[in-house]
Amino acid sequence: METKGFILEDLYKQIIEVMPIPCVDLLVVHKDKYLIAKRTQEPLKGEWYMPGSRLFKGETIQEVVQRIAFKELGIKAKFDKVLLLYLGFYDNGYFGMETETFTLVVLAKTQFKNIKLDNSHSEYMWIAEPFKGLHSYVKKAIEEAK
Repeated sequence: METKGFILEDLYKQIIEVMPIPCVDLLVVHKDKYLIAKRTQEPLKGEWYMPGSRLFKGETIQEVVQRIAFKELGIKAKFDKVLLLYLGFYDNGYFGMETETFTLVVLAKTQFKNIKLDNSHSEYMWIAEPFKGLHSYVKKAIEEAK
C-alpha cells in the first residue's frame, strides 16, 4: 500500500519516540460560525476540537487544508490565514504513546455547511462563540480569527 504520506505503524511509533509530529488543525468558518467536532481518537479523544492531521512531506498549506477538509469533513475549503502555532504534549497520544506535536492552526473558509464526518469524529457543531469547557487552543483560534 503506497499512498502519499502513509507511514507504516512500526516506523511511525519510532518517529513519535524521537521527535514532535508536524500537524495542521483547521478552524473552518462558514458565515461567521466556526466548526468544531468531537474527536474519536487520541489525543484529545471525546473533546470538541478542530479537525486536523499531520503534515505530509512535500504538502503545501493549501494542499493540507484541502485534504483535511475533504477527508475528515467531506467539504471543500480554502486556506485563509495562519491563526496560531503551538506545541502539544499528550501523555496518551497516538497508539497510546506519549506524543508531542508541533501544530499550525489555520483559518479555512468554506461555502459548505453540511458536513460528512469520517471516523475521526463522532459529531460536529457550528458555533459563533467559544463555550465553557472548550479546549483553550480552540478558544484562542477563534479569538485570533475575529
